[in-house]
Amino acid sequence: MGAEPQFGLELSPALRQAHVVVVNGEGTLHNTAARPGARRLLHAIKRIRGATSAPIFLINATIENLRSRDFSVLQHCERLFLRDTRSCRYAEANGLSAVIASDLCFSARLGPAMKGEGKVVTDSTLPEVSRLLRRQAIVYEATFLPMQRSRFKSMMRWTVTPGAHERSAIRYFSSIAAAQSVVTGRFHAAVFSLMSETPFLAVRSNTAKIESLLLEALGTPERLIQTGDLQRQTLLVPPLSNDEINRIRRYRRDAIARANKMFDHIAQSAAMMSRQVAS
Repeated sequence: MGAEPQFGLELSPALRQAHVVVVNGEGTLHNTAARPGARRLLHAIKRIRGATSAPIFLINATIENLRSRDFSVLQHCERLFLRDTRSCRYAEANGLSAVIASDLCFSARLGPAMKGEGKVVTDSTLPEVSRLLRRQAIVYEATFLPMQRSRFKSMMRWTVTPGAHERSAIRYFSSIAAAQSVVTGRFHAAVFSLMSETPFLAVRSNTAKIESLLLEALGTPERLIQTGDLQRQTLLVPPLSNDEINRIRRYRRDAIARANKMFDHIAQSAAMMSRQVAS
């Protein structure tokens, strides 16, 4: 299950035959009072539980600022695998079982590349911040690299041609990996900057997910900038220190180990459910 369940995939015969159901949160579960996409995902979890008794796992998610009724929906999940400690504490404070498992991009076979002289500025989930970043790209003499041209086109690429979607993500990563520096308002652009060991600055997104990422990967939010900083004529992106590089490498090793442990747990649950069905 992906983060766009409105296509009705949760009602497929494969779901009814599944021994576990894995729901990819992709950071969708936040600010549910104002975000239809987050409410759709929660509704899908309810429909899944109505269709099958198989264990449900929510993975690769950030949760923040949920409505009180949302926690009862998440109770349908056997376990939540969340991307940051802040989300885990929030979940546990509201009666949910949560384990930290860093963003799954860190498990991809992608890493540092030879750096060029070009600078990259990305967009943001927030329209006003995107406008400031686009302006900064002009001042900074950088390539402006939006993550997706439109929500609809991104959804259709994923629905019809997953391979094209994956190739697009690899091209996006490659642009960041080859950059001299990055200024971004996107969580995954910050993730890719860490993975590729590209010097970067990040502006706050629509949740605390970027701050949490920087704290956990680097031990400090010093590479987080304020929206007002984008009004400056120039931004200085400091190089990564040896300490930062060592922290990034440790964080990534830990992320891969956590991901492996998560999938082992899900596989064991599937095997147990299979034995129960067989008996």
